[in-house]
Amino acid sequence: MYDDQNSQPPRMWANLKREMQKNWQLWWRLFTHPRVSILAKAMPVLALLYWLNPLDFPTAPLLGMTPIDDAAAVLLGLKLFVELSPQDVVAAIRHELEYGTPSDDEVIDASYRVLDDE
Repeated sequence: MYDDQNSQPPRMWANLKREMQKNWQLWWRLFTHPRVSILAKAMPVLALLYWLNPLDFPTAPLLGMTPIDDAAAVLLGLKLFVELSPQDVVAAIRHELEYGTPSDDEVIDASYRVLDDE
């Protein structure tokens, strides 16, 4: 299918890029949403501060996790941020990102009548 064994399917990279864009938009909209609590908004901030911290915990070099623990802390902070946010807000934002919001031009006003009472 692909000439080079090391090449990845272009569709996979396009999907990965699209999912990352959706996640960034989700995180930003949750961070700016008024219903999301300060505690939830503190999670990505604390994860970012941990990532920027020049000092590592003393046990990290012993476990061999120095490069991994920063990435894990950021991902865990973002996951906790989404989990601590109101789930109805998260669902609404995800739906909007997936399907978009209908504009006034897309709404069709109509009426109906029942043809068969049975």
